[in-house]
Amino acid sequence: MNSQFFRFVAVGTAGFIVDAAVLYLALSWGFNALTGRLLSFFVAVFFTWILNRRFTFARQQPKCIGGMSKEWFQYVVAMAAGGIVNFCVFGMVMAVAPDSHSKPLWAVSFGSLAGLTINFLGAALWVYRPMPIDCRMKVVKFTAQELLLVLFVQLFFWSSQLRMADLPGLYMDAINPDYLAAQLLYPEIVNPSNAMPSAFGPILGGLYHGTQNLLVGVPVFSILGFNVFAVRVAQGLFGAAILVLVQALIKKVTGNTAIAVIAGLGLATELAFIASFRTQNYIVLSGCVWHLGAMYFAITAAADKRRIFLSGVLTGLAIYSYFVFLFFVPAFIILGVLNTRSINCLKFWLFGLILGLQTYVLGYASLVVKLGGFKNAIRWIEQTLNALAPVPSAFDLIERFQYAWLYARMSLSNWANEHMLFGAVVSGTWAEVKLILLFLCAVTLMLSYPIRARNFSSENSGHGSGILAATDGFFRPHQVGWLLLSFWTCALVFGKRMGAHHYSTWVPLLYLLIAFVAAHFSQRSYWKQAKTFASVMLCLVVLMNLKQQQPFFGRLSETGGVGKSTNAIYRLAEDALSTPSNVVHVFPDWGFMTPFNFLTSNQRRYVVDLSPSTIMQLKYERSAIKLVYWDKVDGERYRRILEESGYRVTRNEPYWRRDQKHAFWLMEAQLD
Repeated sequence: MNSQFFRFVAVGTAGFIVDAAVLYLALSWGFNALTGRLLSFFVAVFFTWILNRRFTFARQQPKCIGGMSKEWFQYVVAMAAGGIVNFCVFGMVMAVAPDSHSKPLWAVSFGSLAGLTINFLGAALWVYRPMPIDCRMKVVKFTAQELLLVLFVQLFFWSSQLRMADLPGLYMDAINPDYLAAQLLYPEIVNPSNAMPSAFGPILGGLYHGTQNLLVGVPVFSILGFNVFAVRVAQGLFGAAILVLVQALIKKVTGNTAIAVIAGLGLATELAFIASFRTQNYIVLSGCVWHLGAMYFAITAAADKRRIFLSGVLTGLAIYSYFVFLFFVPAFIILGVLNTRSINCLKFWLFGLILGLQTYVLGYASLVVKLGGFKNAIRWIEQTLNALAPVPSAFDLIERFQYAWLYARMSLSNWANEHMLFGAVVSGTWAEVKLILLFLCAVTLMLSYPIRARNFSSENSGHGSGILAATDGFFRPHQVGWLLLSFWTCALVFGKRMGAHHYSTWVPLLYLLIAFVAAHFSQRSYWKQAKTFASVMLCLVVLMNLKQQQPFFGRLSETGGVGKSTNAIYRLAEDALSTPSNVVHVFPDWGFMTPFNFLTSNQRRYVVDLSPSTIMQLKYERSAIKLVYWDKVDGERYRRILEESGYRVTRNEPYWRRDQKHAFWLMEAQLD
């Protein structure tokens, strides 16, 4: 492995030279930095593929996978993860580094180094891993027809994701770092932000979550611009990946393409899923990409240590995306030991987990460097934790159960999203039916298969009937319910500090449970019509999901979103772009800063308080003020503060929602 790594580095070095040469050539031909970087990246990938297959992994040619064309496809996919990191780091360096002739070279260097480890693991542990001669049953293969069905599911998802794409408003909570992309790409104006201090760029968005959404969003926004459509596309990429992984998991476990496709359609039309990408909930849901990948690799033979290792790595990355994925870890550990009866397997999984969590190590190291030492960093962490109060002590166990049930119910029924978007619930009784369905499916699997289950595959397994339990798997499909129980138990510790959005991680698992139960009963030989019945029931779920969407999109069209989700924020940003440069927007209320910063591409200055020092600075600069606030009753207080500071209020008018109700208020003031 060591010699392979050094050969891989040598090939990577040669690839770097090709990458840089093609980039400079493209720039000299008039290509912009983004297009030139894409071109140089794909040329370098092809170059390194040729060298790696003949030099680095010459003894590990994956002959049973399907020839050079398929090997090339897998190699590109394997390099994509490192390529995304490479590309994002390149974009950040190009955005923040001072202009110089060598800036593209440094940007390529840092991008290549960032993607090196991920590229090597992808090549060594997937593309060129040693495989037995008969490997057909160990690899999930999709025929051309099945790939078309995967695209069919994607069509359903994207039609909902981009339906009324400009609605609702763009509310970004403190945990949503997307707006930082505007500050990265257009750093000329130094505006306030809520990001965790960092010397090496935005690695962590806060103490308990990373910036993966920002890293994915930067290249999307650099191409599509800073607008709502670009946000929907960037956020939808995570949803599309979740759908592919859910279908791949179901296909791998059951071997039943029909159930995989119908369950995928169910999730693609699930309102609690698609609506989460229109609220701040998406930052939690996006981590499901890593979590589902971890499950995919964990459902494997215990002897395959590399897949178990990858499962741990992806679990660590899921926790990096958001801390709540840590709640699944106890179940992985306990079930892994019980299933394999081997501490060795657990060591591989934990080693991968530690590797995946190095993102936090890097983020906190960057915090220490930025604040000038450990003492300052610890003081900042203590102050942040005191403000968060993550573990409330005022609730007993029963109250914690009540809150956990309430939040799980609100998330899975989409009521949480509806409250944020409309201030009211618009879903019908179908939301309650799905909650009952989830409970029944979880209990059915947990009771049908004990923790130490036998193999319940039918006689014709491998021919579409499905396999729900591997005899020596690190993690078994029927144990999804135990993951939910692990999450629930850990969530009780945090009581009311948990929110409904945290339970959005359960939504994809709901459809895995439904699919596994359908496959379980379709295998029963005593009921010949079981497969037909299971497919019909899944189709009914899809139809009811589509019906549930109608009142949701109807209310969306009527109001455009209410409260902090109002689409009137777009008009505020558009109006701001046409104001003189001496105008400063003031946002003393939370909810305006992040979408305003994003939609104006960080091209307009703003402040977030009305403290005496802030007003003194604005007066010194002779700045005009546009103060934006939510409630009309606060208007007199803000007017008094401005007038006592020497400003004269010239205008105080509301911005309107689509349904002709007040969205928020704008107060203009200037110096005499």
